[in-house]
Amino acid sequence: MVLSTFTGPLVFLADLSFLPSFLQELNTNFRQIIFPEALRCMLKGEATLETMLSELDLLVEQCADGVSLQGLADALHTHLRSAAMGLEHEADTQCLHITRMLRAQYSQLMQPPGGSMDAVGQDSPKMSAGQMLLVAFDGMFAQLETAFGQLTEKMISMEVPPAWRKVDVMREARAAQVHFFHSGPHRHVLEEIFFLKRLQTIREFFRLCGSFAQTLSGTCPPVADDPPPSNGPVVGLGGVGLPGKPLFRGAAAVVVSEEQMTRPIKAFTAEFVRQMLIGLPTQTLGLALCSTLSALGLDLTAQVDAKDFGADGKVSLDELCKQTVVQGLGAGRLSQLLLNRGTVLASSYDTAWKKLDLLRRLESSLDAAKVSLQRTQLHITMFQWQHEDVLGPRTQPMSVSPPPRSIILSSMKKKIYKLSQDEAAIAAVQEKLASLEGSIEQRLKWAGGANPALAPVLQDFDLTIAERRALVARESQRTSQVTFLCSTILNFEGLRMRTPEALSMDSALFELLKRCQQTCSYAAQFNTSVSSIELQLLHRLSPALELPIGSPDWLACAQKQLGQELATQGAVQEEREQQLDVATESLQLLVDSIKGILSNHNRQLSDVKHLLRAMAKVRGRHTQRDGYTHTQRDGYTHTTCCRPWPRYGADTHRAMDTHTHTERWIHTPPAAGHG
Repeated sequence: MVLSTFTGPLVFLADLSFLPSFLQELNTNFRQIIFPEALRCMLKGEATLETMLSELDLLVEQCADGVSLQGLADALHTHLRSAAMGLEHEADTQCLHITRMLRAQYSQLMQPPGGSMDAVGQDSPKMSAGQMLLVAFDGMFAQLETAFGQLTEKMISMEVPPAWRKVDVMREARAAQVHFFHSGPHRHVLEEIFFLKRLQTIREFFRLCGSFAQTLSGTCPPVADDPPPSNGPVVGLGGVGLPGKPLFRGAAAVVVSEEQMTRPIKAFTAEFVRQMLIGLPTQTLGLALCSTLSALGLDLTAQVDAKDFGADGKVSLDELCKQTVVQGLGAGRLSQLLLNRGTVLASSYDTAWKKLDLLRRLESSLDAAKVSLQRTQLHITMFQWQHEDVLGPRTQPMSVSPPPRSIILSSMKKKIYKLSQDEAAIAAVQEKLASLEGSIEQRLKWAGGANPALAPVLQDFDLTIAERRALVARESQRTSQVTFLCSTILNFEGLRMRTPEALSMDSALFELLKRCQQTCSYAAQFNTSVSSIELQLLHRLSPALELPIGSPDWLACAQKQLGQELATQGAVQEEREQQLDVATESLQLLVDSIKGILSNHNRQLSDVKHLLRAMAKVRGRHTQRDGYTHTQRDGYTHTTCCRPWPRYGADTHRAMDTHTHTERWIHTPPAAGHG
């Protein structure tokens, strides 16, 4: 739809006035939302953000085919100039194809896992913390691109008389304009160029954030003397100190300020204004003034044709405005009083607007400075606490002094204690709630007995109660774990302070180190070795004695302890000797009993002899001799076994022989024919 000549420029001017405000809002949202969240994720080492940035770097490397983003942007600028002159090169077309492919894959990377979010009737897929941050950051640029695209469409739809373009304001503004947007392909190329600049800005910002986080945590790698040029739009990192220089460059760290970390977004804004906005507001304002003059009755086309001389001829807009005022005064449409009053009101409005704008910018800068001061104070406190053992006491006062550790730890301990008290109160409330739930459940059961249709309600109620109790149990467990972890951290931090407990532990550590030093010194001065018996003695006495080894007190205690152990062992040995005497007496009684049995046996053997002699007459002398020999050997064995049993400590060898004969006699079978 073609807008009218009068209302079109005014509407477009109103829309165009929102674009600088949108750019300002982009920078404000970046400082207030994106920058703190990105810095927080980098400081805590958010794995999902690191994964997204790695995927983004890999995507750029794969799609760009070895060409940097700045190289692609320069190639597209060359393609744009060539297309404006009617020339096209295959290499420039290839770069445009690479950029479009990179944009398509980048859009897929920004999608949440599980597909598009436009599916109807499905739950929106969850995004990780890193992806949410990157999508929010990219969304600001996408909104700017959409708003400018809509503005460009409105600008193209306006009809501007050719004579109006010869007015000096519009001609100079058009000459200052870098690009023209009437050609659709040219606009698409510009969109691709600023897409590349968007990627440059995102990568450069996160690179600076990562460097700052590594420096603050002390994990940054060594920095080379001449670092390679960055792939982003920012060449220098100036801002505080010398232009283009970081705040501090050490052997292994580069410290950048917050102003330097926000430089990429400012560079993008400046580049967008330079290439896309310069000239448009002036042209729109000139067009609106021309429309107003035409509405007031001035024949603008005739005036321009009358004053246009040659190709370089310009028509002054101020002269046209003065001529319109004179014409209005002459025709009676305007009065001098009304004109003077309007001039005073316009001047007053301009002065008030400038003061209000200055106040607004000062308040915005003050709020940003307060937030930056608070964030810097936290960073300094964290760095000071983490490295205070190395840094030592400060000799010079700091502009931003960190709060005392004792005050913060005391406040945190009070909060932890309050949380523990709240847990007890929550537990009491849960008990009351459980009682009420039990009452409700019982009433539902009673009602279900009378009305079976309430059975599903009872099941749903039981399921809901079970889920709620499981949730409460999980949250209670997490709360206990977090509270325990916080208490442990606070106790650990408290030990690093000059508290009595910390001083006592330090004294014990120093005493242990002193003893180790004395031991090492003694070992270095003397070459004496410790025998195995002495080593066993040390192992036996060290767990029981806490005195210094080798001191007189230690020797006295060792002598006393060894005397007690010897007395104990002597008593044990005496008790065992008494037990052995009792056992010996019992054995002697058994031996005496065996003696009686053997005596009876010998008498019976005598009778056997007589029988053998009688049998010898029948069987022969040889059999008689063998039987007699066997009987004589058995008698000797019996006599040997029945000797008096030796007492403890007597002839041990004789006792062993007796025991051996006894065992052999018991296990030897009788000879054939001697039963």
